[in-house]
Amino acid sequence: MPFADQFPATLWVRRRFTSPFARRIYRAIVILLFAATTAARVRAYVLTRRIHAVLNSLERLRIDQSTEDQLLRTVPYLVREQRDRTEGPSTVRGYYVVISNESNLDFLNRFAFDGPGDWLPRGWLLTAADRLGFHYLRFNAAVILLDGKVSSIRYGIANDLIFPRALSEIVAVQSVHGFWSSYRRPIEVTSSDDESPQYRVEGGNEPISIGPNGSKAFLHITYSYDAPTDLTSRAFKVELSCFWSLLGCRSAGQIAPLAWQDKLTIDAATTARLKSAEPCPDRILAGRVRYLLDLDLLLLEVMNTRTERINEEGQVLDEHYSDYRVVENLRGNSQGTWNSVRFRQWIPSPTDPDHMIFNPARNMPLRPGDRELMFTNLDFDSCAVVPATPSALSVVRGALPTPKRAEDEVLPHMLL
Repeated sequence: MPFADQFPATLWVRRRFTSPFARRIYRAIVILLFAATTAARVRAYVLTRRIHAVLNSLERLRIDQSTEDQLLRTVPYLVREQRDRTEGPSTVRGYYVVISNESNLDFLNRFAFDGPGDWLPRGWLLTAADRLGFHYLRFNAAVILLDGKVSSIRYGIANDLIFPRALSEIVAVQSVHGFWSSYRRPIEVTSSDDESPQYRVEGGNEPISIGPNGSKAFLHITYSYDAPTDLTSRAFKVELSCFWSLLGCRSAGQIAPLAWQDKLTIDAATTARLKSAEPCPDRILAGRVRYLLDLDLLLLEVMNTRTERINEEGQVLDEHYSDYRVVENLRGNSQGTWNSVRFRQWIPSPTDPDHMIFNPARNMPLRPGDRELMFTNLDFDSCAVVPATPSALSVVRGALPTPKRAEDEVLPHMLL
């Protein structure tokens, strides 16, 4: 018996779904989807043009030099904060810019959940919208003026949304004068921070599968107010075409390729330094004293050294301990005695913080009478204690700390 006679309903369904009328519906759906995605991508293109205009203007501003009048004439789309505030005798004024297609996705969110019964899952809807070219984009920038002059510049780009706000900024840039924290909370100082104190790049470039679209590893660029312009200009060079492409932006390095290459270069230079004959040169000491405003720095003299055999997780090791006396408090208000000081045998790798490398300080045996510079109060990945050579002492005594500004405060990780 023919198949059509056995299953007549199947034949009827096939005819209905392949009829000329059905094919017209399919074509109409394809055309509507193409038109919708084209409109979304065109709007994203227009927004990226505006963002580039803002970034090109911010790049030309100079910290502690550019005036409010120059800011207003240079940077488009600025909105002034409602109130000024005071810090001691100074007046602080803020301006900001927000450019986003958040309203598009907010409409999709309301479409899914404002109807009766919450009938369409939000995650499915946003994922489908992303595949069709509705890529979330949010750019925000802020400029802080102190007594009429630019004191701080920051901007961030987000490409992932967890209602009601962006999940995180995949690329963030901030200018600083120095680094400090309320109540002198410890601040982590990586070996790469030491290598490039005026231009720091943190983060990674590997996508992480979290959320409906997958949040990405971030890049956070921090540059000092006195950094060379050839470095600071690279912080404002971003590639935003992925926001109006079909695939979207899948990694931080795709948006900020120059910053990602800078990170690789800095990390490679850091690794080479730590493996060299001079892992803790004077130049990194100057950067610490200048930009780390909570720094405690002591000049110590070795009174006694000893070696003790310990069992660490089943491995028998010879650990070296030193007793010190304080010769001079060069910076800060460190108190207490320094006995039985043990140096770290392993430190985080600059290229992979989860991987450990041998501590170069372990190659520097100490004897009674040797003098050392000890950097305390902050969490240094390497070179927390260095020989107090005449050149090192000259550097740390001569380096002038940067101005301390409220907007440069380093927040605890739990608040970020």
